[in-house]
Amino acid sequence: MNYREFLIYLNAIGLDNSQIIKIEEFIISEKIDYRNFLDANFVKSVSKNFSKQLIGKLINYKPELLEKLYDYTIKNDISIFTSEDIFYPKNLLNIIDYPRVLYVKGNLTDGDNNSIAIVGARNNSDYGRCVVDYIVDLLSDYEISIVSGLAYGIDGLAHKRALKNNMKTIAVLGSGVDVIYPIKNKKLYYDIVENGAVVSEYPPTSSPIAYRFPLRNRIISGLSLGVIVVEAKAKSGSLITARLAAEQGREVFAVPGNINSQYSEGTNLLIRDGAKIFTSIDDLLDLIPQIKSKNTGIKNVDLDLGEDENRVLNEIKNGITDINLISINIGEDISYVSSILTVLELKDIIIISGNNILLNIK
Repeated sequence: MNYREFLIYLNAIGLDNSQIIKIEEFIISEKIDYRNFLDANFVKSVSKNFSKQLIGKLINYKPELLEKLYDYTIKNDISIFTSEDIFYPKNLLNIIDYPRVLYVKGNLTDGDNNSIAIVGARNNSDYGRCVVDYIVDLLSDYEISIVSGLAYGIDGLAHKRALKNNMKTIAVLGSGVDVIYPIKNKKLYYDIVENGAVVSEYPPTSSPIAYRFPLRNRIISGLSLGVIVVEAKAKSGSLITARLAAEQGREVFAVPGNINSQYSEGTNLLIRDGAKIFTSIDDLLDLIPQIKSKNTGIKNVDLDLGEDENRVLNEIKNGITDINLISINIGEDISYVSSILTVLELKDIIIISGNNILLNIK
């Protein structure tokens, strides 16, 4: 058994990443052969250095376990990467607690080293949806992949918009890569496998246990050059991702929101505490020079609008600039119209000055 197989074996018997790291540190500090950990007598002799749970998993070496794992991954088109492999994601190697073993369903390439993570609330507002569409549409002109967590809300919206723009997208799971969670994102899961990658540090068939989701957040940020938090409550898993990103030396951006919205509490707090404010693509490009345009010369912003954006814009073109009248005319709530107006302003299509709405296009 080589060292690569040793790491996979430790992962396969259920050791979490922190336990594998502890074994690695012991091997280095004591200058011993890693294969000693496959011997029951040796494991017993060093048991005082490890937890009973860890020792219990190590004590009975089962060589057939690797063969079963390899057979399963081959049958289910799952790739296994370890930190020993040259194709292991380079960005991840730059974080302290990088996963020693990574399972991938789909396709990871060197181009995925230029990735941006987009995360946020599971119960997003209309404003959040519009902002995700706006950000991903702009990023589609650049050679990057979109990383998120396949969760409800902002995560799922980011994946879907990336796919709509024919962009590569990567989903990081808190379960095995063959366990779809949440199950309602089943179609999205298969679309991502077909056009990107689903990754996890947990062995195939692993269940989506609650404690695994905060741990997977370090992989979302670790795979990326920067993290954009679109919407988040004051206590949110997205804020964990933002904190981990900052600790990893990644750029952290937060989209400002209405101070009266619970979904903007977290993002506004991030800005208050030092996160970069995201108001345009230039905010990102100024701090992450690795992101390159797909086009030569000056970037042309895509002003292709959605159906509701066009309906609101047509009202303005017809001289209707009162938000209440626009809301009545198109049959939508004022809050929804307000979110669309914000996006149109972000796209430089309109200018909002006090109670006036001015067109900024011909």
